[in-house]
Amino acid sequence: MFLFIISGIVFLDEVDKISSKKGGQFQRDVGGEGVQQSLLKMMEGAVIKVPDLSGSGKKTIDVDTTNILFIFSGAFSGLTNIIQRRTNIKPFGFTSETPEDKEGANATDTIHQSDTTDHEKDEILRAVEVDDLVNFGMIPEFIGRIPVFAVFENMTTEMLIKILKEPRNALIPQYETLLEMDGAKLKFEEEALVAVAEKAKESGTGARALRSRLENILLEPMYEAPNSDIEEIIITKDTVENKTPPVYVQRSKDLVVSTDKFVIKQTEPPSMKVMNPPQSQA
Repeated sequence: MFLFIISGIVFLDEVDKISSKKGGQFQRDVGGEGVQQSLLKMMEGAVIKVPDLSGSGKKTIDVDTTNILFIFSGAFSGLTNIIQRRTNIKPFGFTSETPEDKEGANATDTIHQSDTTDHEKDEILRAVEVDDLVNFGMIPEFIGRIPVFAVFENMTTEMLIKILKEPRNALIPQYETLLEMDGAKLKFEEEALVAVAEKAKESGTGARALRSRLENILLEPMYEAPNSDIEEIIITKDTVENKTPPVYVQRSKDLVVSTDKFVIKQTEPPSMKVMNPPQSQA
């Protein structure tokens, strides 16, 4: 028998999926409650038996979880409704608008209204208490072993734009590299980036929706670019919102004004040296 004393961090995502109540109905979910019960012993710090996967799987290893930090996360969809019923917090507070105000609002006002609504939801979640999580479906024994609760704010449009451009494995640099392999340069207008972020934000799935939005936008350019004379691809706001074709800048010797989606750019061909053929010896 081997006893492994381990120190580290265990992160478990989507813990809200093991709640014991589904859809707000007071019906016991034996599966979800059973999973919570099985986690209690390792959360409080004890020696548990873990299957030894290096062998046949029949042997077990004793692991001490006293020095392991457990972090749980989840979306907890519907938790705001439970908190509102307890605190009587209105979802929109003093920022609620009448139908007449909504009719006269422009696109910029709509964007700020969306950000304000997300901010108000964040404020509601900051008032969460243990009883709210119990009403959501987490058993008291499980919640009692979690000493600290933290609320992550909803991502704003500016955050989504940074995710598109700044990380080391950001999406836009990836697509730029792919199109450079075909000899084309990809360019996003700033208004187009804002539109992509807004579209992804409307889906409610966070940054996961950015890739699907970019795939739909760049599907045609990635098909047109290989083995073509396209030098640059410009993604505009209309391309994102109205699904209009992007602007293609094409290599050509002469300048041609096109009425279609192609814009021909004048480029001077490189000078070529003509070599004299070798003279035959007499």
